[in-house]
Amino acid sequence: MRELVTHAIGGGWGSDESEDGLEQVAVIRGADFPSAAVGDVSGVPVRWESARKIPQRLLQPGDIILEGSGGTSDRPTGRTVFASARLLESIGRPAIPASFCKLVRIDQRSADPYYVYWWLQGMYADGRTWSYQNRSTGIANFQFEHFLDTEMVDLPAMAEQRAIAATLGALDDKI
Repeated sequence: MRELVTHAIGGGWGSDESEDGLEQVAVIRGADFPSAAVGDVSGVPVRWESARKIPQRLLQPGDIILEGSGGTSDRPTGRTVFASARLLESIGRPAIPASFCKLVRIDQRSADPYYVYWWLQGMYADGRTWSYQNRSTGIANFQFEHFLDTEMVDLPAMAEQRAIAATLGALDDKI
């Protein structure tokens, strides 16, 4: 998986009040994933984040947000949400992942990001993210570096990746 990722960084949380050097951003949390996945961003909080931290965390269309910490006894970490252009436009302001999440940017010359998102969704649905979870401090953490070094995504030709992702997306829209 590592060879497919061009940029990965943890998110931020910032402050709930404006201060010098802070800019307003929407912050997508793990708690927002279920509603954001269906286009509902009404619960996404707006925070004030350091202007110097925003550029490398700013979500772009095609990015994947991965839950890096949290989970429960019956729900592992490793959930994902796809930052589509439509989702980001509906937020109406710059957006970053929350501090317990990670921005994952895919090399679009090697893989279709939407295909990789669906591959990650399948991995999560199959329960395979449990093997990357560590609970040493009472909070479950996703072992992202180990995951990048271990997982291999089977990549068909780019046209087939796009067709598969479009089909899965269309089916998901019907659910």
